[in-house]
Amino acid sequence: MANAKKEIKRQFEEFLGGLGFQGGEFTHLIIQAIQEDWSATEFQQALKESPRFQRMFPGLIEKDGSINVLLGNTLGSAVYAYRRWQDAYQQVAKGRVHLTTKMMGVLVAGGQSPDEFGARLNAIQSAQANPALQAAFNEELAAMGKKPLDEIGWLKFLAKTGPTNFYDIYEAAQLRSSTLNLEPEAALALARAVGTPGQAADVGSIIKAINALKPQLAPELERMGITDADLVLIEAGSDPKNMLPQIRQLLAQRQAMGGHVSGSYARQGPGGGFALFNAPGPASAA
Repeated sequence: MANAKKEIKRQFEEFLGGLGFQGGEFTHLIIQAIQEDWSATEFQQALKESPRFQRMFPGLIEKDGSINVLLGNTLGSAVYAYRRWQDAYQQVAKGRVHLTTKMMGVLVAGGQSPDEFGARLNAIQSAQANPALQAAFNEELAAMGKKPLDEIGWLKFLAKTGPTNFYDIYEAAQLRSSTLNLEPEAALALARAVGTPGQAADVGSIIKAINALKPQLAPELERMGITDADLVLIEAGSDPKNMLPQIRQLLAQRQAMGGHVSGSYARQGPGGGFALFNAPGPASAA
């Protein structure tokens, strides 16, 4: 009997060592396992339910007691993946924000990978560094019935907001902090219509193309009732009012009349609409 208990103790200690635990962190569980003759499955279940384990790895275990599927399908693989994510989160946050274990648990539980965390942190810091963008960001939050963000609120918003809402609000703020004439609600509706939900859209390119077009055709666009919101949709590849052919015709007429803005030309944009970029100078005659 004594030998059997020693063997069980050895097996559970080896299992814990394989998870990276050293010393007597979970000795109490091993003692209980021997006393109550637990199986390996029962021991792992008790480990997962241990308050100490859950404090060490917040977000690894779901509310229903299952392992977070993003981390693996066994406890060993999940702990290994969790530690890799922890290291990656810390590398992203280093010198930028103080990331607590609890906040990392929120990120893990929300399925936010270190790469996604980095992308969101870049977006948040861009907003914080740009007063107009930060003001527009908070105005978009207000339009959704949310409170403006303070220093602590930015990090919580980054960690807890789903990807679709996060990028919709950020893209709407980008649109509103530019030269475009948009109300908060309209900007949010446009952000939801642009790009792929839950992924960052290249709003900067859309704004750049519109700013290149408007000086050429501002009177005509106003006369035709083509708004900045219409231009955003067209540049993003959506043309519900079928205005793109008219815009292209106006550009062609302006170019034929010599009124085309020097150094710009029309081409397909990132969303399938128009785009205007600096073009090479005219070729010399042979």
